[in-house]
Amino acid sequence: MMRSLLLIAAVGLLFVSCQSSGSAGALADWDTFGEAVSATEPITVEALLADPDTYADKTVVVEAPVEAVCKKKGCWMTFQSGDDSVRITFKDYGFFVPMDIPGRTVRVEGVFSIREVPVDEARHYLEDEGRTDEAMAIVEPQRTYEIVAVGVAARPLG
Repeated sequence: MMRSLLLIAAVGLLFVSCQSSGSAGALADWDTFGEAVSATEPITVEALLADPDTYADKTVVVEAPVEAVCKKKGCWMTFQSGDDSVRITFKDYGFFVPMDIPGRTVRVEGVFSIREVPVDEARHYLEDEGRTDEAMAIVEPQRTYEIVAVGVAARPLG
C-alpha cells in the first residue's frame, strides 16, 4: 500500500514538473550558443519596435528569424521588421553564431538598447554584409536598436 502511494506521488510530481517546464522544454532540441535562454515567454521584433522606449535598458527575450549575420565570423546578426532592424551582438564577444544562420528562427536573451551609431561604425556593419555601396551612402550617425545577448537558441534545421 505504502509503495503504491509513493509511486503515485512520484508520478504526480513528474507530471507537474514536466508541465511547468513550458517553453524551456520546447528549446531542448534547439542549438544553443552562449548561455541557455530562459523560459521567459518571448516577444516579437514587431512588439519590441512598436514601443522601444518601454524595453530600453531591460533584459528581453525575442524570437524572430535571422535576417543577416556577420559574414566574417558570426560575431553579430540582425532581425528585421519593416524598415527597422535590431542588431544582436554577443556579451563580451564571448560566443558567435554560425554564418549560415540567416533564415533560421532564433530566440535571443539580452539587454535591449537604443543608441546613435557613428558613421564609421554604421558603414563597417554594412561592409561586413558585403553592402559597400550602401555603406558609402551613410553620411550621418544612425539611430540603432541593439541587443547584447547572453544566449541564443536556434531552431534546428529541417
